[in-house]
Amino acid sequence: MLNFTVGPVTLDKEVLKIGSKQMPYFRNAEFSTITLESEELLKRSMNSPIDSKVVFLTASGTAAMEATVLNLFDKEDKLLVVNGGVFGSRFSEICQVHSLHYQEIKLNFFEDLTIGDLIPYDKKGFTGLLINLHETSTGVLYDINLVKEFCEKNHLLLVIDAISSYLADSFDMERSNANAVIISSQKALGLPPGMSYIVLDKKSQDRVREISFKSVYFNFNKYLSDGERGQTPYTPAVSNLLQLNKKLKYVDKKSVAKIIQETRELAVHFRNEIIKLPFEIPTKSPSNALTALRPLGSISPESVVQSLKMNSDIYVMPNGGELSCKIFRVGHLGAITIENNQYLLDEIKKNLKTIS
Repeated sequence: MLNFTVGPVTLDKEVLKIGSKQMPYFRNAEFSTITLESEELLKRSMNSPIDSKVVFLTASGTAAMEATVLNLFDKEDKLLVVNGGVFGSRFSEICQVHSLHYQEIKLNFFEDLTIGDLIPYDKKGFTGLLINLHETSTGVLYDINLVKEFCEKNHLLLVIDAISSYLADSFDMERSNANAVIISSQKALGLPPGMSYIVLDKKSQDRVREISFKSVYFNFNKYLSDGERGQTPYTPAVSNLLQLNKKLKYVDKKSVAKIIQETRELAVHFRNEIIKLPFEIPTKSPSNALTALRPLGSISPESVVQSLKMNSDIYVMPNGGELSCKIFRVGHLGAITIENNQYLLDEIKKNLKTIS
């Protein structure tokens, strides 16, 4: 089986080895040392401010998005949400469900965010901006420098969902002046699903204490307090944290820049070859993490996805909602190689003969 999705991704042997072992007890100094080391490595991997803290949350990416919004904002806030697809819409849904005041910058599918989209909201009393660094449903990578300048000018708290972009696209938390960054285990980190990690700068930490969000499990105050000694308030996904530590040491040794470059090479190789077939790439500013593909002619996205699964044991990603009959997506994350890319391309060619 070959997995070309963006999560869960194909795991490397070292990660699988750790997952196959019995889990140790974690309420001790040894495990605390591992967690504290992982916090520093994680912060270093995205150049977080030195006084940043990490919330280690055993929950999905969506849970982390919701928890972050509710720990940083209340009904006195006025939020701006960039919505260019399914995951931008998720931020809007969170705000709506919890009766937070918000407005959307609604982008068309595959559309880049521009200064023209932001100008109507300049100096309009907003207090926070929520954005996906990369809109996973379309493959669009947003210009974070543009967002940074707007937030600085308007004194907005900037919350970034980098779940599918972390370690795939260049990102510097300090340089982007982000206040909270959300990532998850199952994307470019190449770990099993189950954990999310929220990096909070000093301003966000202060905000968490001011808001005092009423929740048993999702109250970040508890995580920040217990995190001082390398612990979590509730039982974490122990194996996942051990795998994280191993992977972050690998990232630190190899360098983030090198890992991103390798991911980019996979993406570029695939894109250069796939456009020779009856497909087009609708995204002008694609993330390295994935390629969105629109079949040409009478080929349906679903027929490509299903034929690869049934005939070749290869998994690529269908789309839901409005895009389900328009595109499918191919991921470039996890333990895959150029040779795997070429095999995928060959199998697409072979399957096209039966579905065209």
